[in-house]
Amino acid sequence: MGKYNCTGLQILYYVYAFTALIFEPLYYFRCNWELYGEDCSAKTDIVLQLWRFYAQYDSLFITVPDWLQLMCSIEVFIFGPCYLIVALFLPKFANECENHTHNMFLFGPFVLVFNGALVYSTVLYFLYEFLFLWNDTETNLWVVLVVNIPWIIGPVLLTFRVLALMRLRDENQQKKSKAS
Repeated sequence: MGKYNCTGLQILYYVYAFTALIFEPLYYFRCNWELYGEDCSAKTDIVLQLWRFYAQYDSLFITVPDWLQLMCSIEVFIFGPCYLIVALFLPKFANECENHTHNMFLFGPFVLVFNGALVYSTVLYFLYEFLFLWNDTETNLWVVLVVNIPWIIGPVLLTFRVLALMRLRDENQQKKSKAS
């Protein structure tokens, strides 16, 4: 691949997909959204140990409120497949933009809309955490920020990369049209 290597972003979106399609459902749906409820209190597998570790710093995930259950369900059922689509097709899109082929013309707008939704949902989550839990002794906002900020940084970086690729594709298309 040339100037617009997307391998790092592709790996990041595979991590997002794993988180949304495997890791999160193993907690949410096995434990009925209650980390220490009767469905999960006696379980000790690695997934629940990781959730318990995180919940030490983010009390929202001990008993997940209804609005966050909805957001997490959207993460699993809508964002999860979208992460996978982005991870699978990003290299092909970058290659086509660099090599003057234009078969994936809907991928760029798809990524832009999806990343906008992803950043929006993450910002809403951060706003709740920082506005309503800033003085909660069971919530460490620094840990919440460090663990979740990749869901802002990755989409922003990918948005800039896709915009650059779309610009390159359009420039190449204009050159091709002028040459004809």
